[in-house]
Amino acid sequence: MRLPNSEKSRAVLVGMSAYQTAQDFSVLESVTTNLERLESFLRKHSALQHISAVPDPTSSVTVLDALQSAGNQATDLLLFYYAGHAVPLDHDLGLTTAGSSRRWPEATTIPFDLIRREISRSPAVVKVVILDCCYSGRAVARRPMGDTATPPLRPTTIDIRGALVLAATDGKTEAEADGRDGCTAFTGELLDILRTGHQTDEEFLTLDQTYRLLVDRLGQRDLPRPTAAVRDTAALLALTVNYGRIQGLDNTTGLAVSSTLVQSFSALHDVVHNVHDGKLPTIRSLNPYTLGATPSPVGNAETHGDVDWYVARTYNNVDLRLQSAVRTGSAVAANTTENQLVLVLGPSKSGKTRTAFEMLRKAAPDALLVEPVPGHVDAVAHHPAVRDSTTPIAVWLDDIHRYLTHANPLTNAQLDAIARRAAPTVFIATVRSERHAELLSGITEPTRETRLLLERAHVIELRPTCEDATEDHRARLLYPRRDLSRGLAAHLAGAPSLLSWYRSGEPIEITIVRVAVDWVRVGRPDPITESVLIELTVDRLADDFPEIEPSVQEIRDDLRKVRNAPAANGRVAALTTHPQPGPNRAYTPFDYLVAADDGQEGQARPIPETFWKRVLDNAVPEHAYAVGLAAESRRNPQAAIAAWKVAAHGNHLDAMDALVYYLRKKIDPPDLELSKYWYEQAAKHPDRRSGPRRDPRRRSELDDKFR
Repeated sequence: MRLPNSEKSRAVLVGMSAYQTAQDFSVLESVTTNLERLESFLRKHSALQHISAVPDPTSSVTVLDALQSAGNQATDLLLFYYAGHAVPLDHDLGLTTAGSSRRWPEATTIPFDLIRREISRSPAVVKVVILDCCYSGRAVARRPMGDTATPPLRPTTIDIRGALVLAATDGKTEAEADGRDGCTAFTGELLDILRTGHQTDEEFLTLDQTYRLLVDRLGQRDLPRPTAAVRDTAALLALTVNYGRIQGLDNTTGLAVSSTLVQSFSALHDVVHNVHDGKLPTIRSLNPYTLGATPSPVGNAETHGDVDWYVARTYNNVDLRLQSAVRTGSAVAANTTENQLVLVLGPSKSGKTRTAFEMLRKAAPDALLVEPVPGHVDAVAHHPAVRDSTTPIAVWLDDIHRYLTHANPLTNAQLDAIARRAAPTVFIATVRSERHAELLSGITEPTRETRLLLERAHVIELRPTCEDATEDHRARLLYPRRDLSRGLAAHLAGAPSLLSWYRSGEPIEITIVRVAVDWVRVGRPDPITESVLIELTVDRLADDFPEIEPSVQEIRDDLRKVRNAPAANGRVAALTTHPQPGPNRAYTPFDYLVAADDGQEGQARPIPETFWKRVLDNAVPEHAYAVGLAAESRRNPQAAIAAWKVAAHGNHLDAMDALVYYLRKKIDPPDLELSKYWYEQAAKHPDRRSGPRRDPRRRSELDDKFR
């Protein structure tokens, strides 16, 4: 029994709720709810993160293209879900799209055989099909699991190795449209089972157990009986941990179980960076470039230690204070009740990462290093490689704002959960000065938690070497004949020359980079894809340089230039490229340019109000919520409210809570009616019902105000 591998799995969720010809097929509002809640659950509570939602597809091509793309990328699990109307075809099942007609079902629906063929071509080890539609049992090839009395239908999906088909009905029965929590009967029950689990001692809720629970529960309510078929060991896969076993709360830590706890049972590399042969590395086996330091002409991950000399940071006794803080944290007894967070604070490209690493290596070279994937710190706390290790551990949180502004943000409770392990643990983090100030300014419940975490940290401030005569002299001795007027770290990265280009370059190139920079500044945690970057660049050029009307190809050509490092700029480019599935790319900007636009090198550049709105187009709830947090930290309440509304409509509980507060306290006049509406929606949220969330005293205050 296991969970799917997050990076190697893909899911396609199709929901058909509205049709072009109303007299042919009725509207299914519950299907819209199905799609929203299933996607939200999978993203928050399963190992599945690469999910393509396809609401109301206009044709079979839309569905098959999405399935083909996901199938080509999946090497572990491929999940296909369909909810909507379906019609029986001759020896097959027709799945409807917006243009389907009952008069011509063969010509206007998607024969399930096409779905079967596309799934069979995928290299995925396990293929799971979930059909919530009338007559869906026609896709089941053999007897349902655990029911030898049901006769087989025709061989379709089950002839695919490693496949499982779960259908809402048999081949002759219509599905029930109205069910639990506004969903259809089948999907509503499925989601409830996944959320609540089964009262056993099993860690995982397998697909086989899920099917058996569905049969039992739907049967008790006299609803259509689901059918299923399986080949090989697909039924032993799980989409989630068994919440019936863990009951939503880890009683040892008092930490509410969240989406990433699921991944603590997955491979270590799913929740931690820099895993070596399935094990955590020692600090002495690493180098600063593998942990986030910017490569330069004098040093990178391959050449570290040759000529990239470390300049001792003697100003304000930074090196000595860092070593002392690390050693103090490492000496703290195991099972401590509070974490020991050391926070290195300073401007962009002042040497924070290099300094933190060098002092960590000097103070605790044989400790194991844990670098959590952002959003997965609670999973790390429960992973056996961390929880059960008797070796001292250093938890590395470079650019801690990535963890604090994530949809599953870092909290003191998560760090405390790690600190309770059976051996000493120290936490070391870095953050840019202006980011630190922004994070301390939040006033909503999630950002108050961020402020508490930062206020509890042991802060050590670092300045560029050029601001201290002793450090500047030592740097010039080690690196002669170089312009160190902006500091050693900035010079080696090529940051000053890149910034000079950024402020005086060609309009199209500069606009491309500004859009990518602003994408980060407004809080989008995901890299900006090339297609979105080009689209937003066109919009920004129309506003900033209306006299320029470049073609898409011209923008694409200039994008190619800015993503490559100029020879004079060290090893950095204005944009870092992130490969994506298929022909697309995604990009993140050089952080020094982000810091410059935030005011590190003079006056901050304003973010256009229209940009706050555009970044919400097609944003998943978690990303919209993160945009709201960024807007709040930048004192833009209207943008925060707009972003949180998008997230809340996507069933994001924290966004609902933020709206309750903001609509009462941060706008004039207050919108008490809308605030109460989101309070009521949050009260009905499944996560609110299933266990405690954040500070119960805060929830009690809200209860009193709305009684």
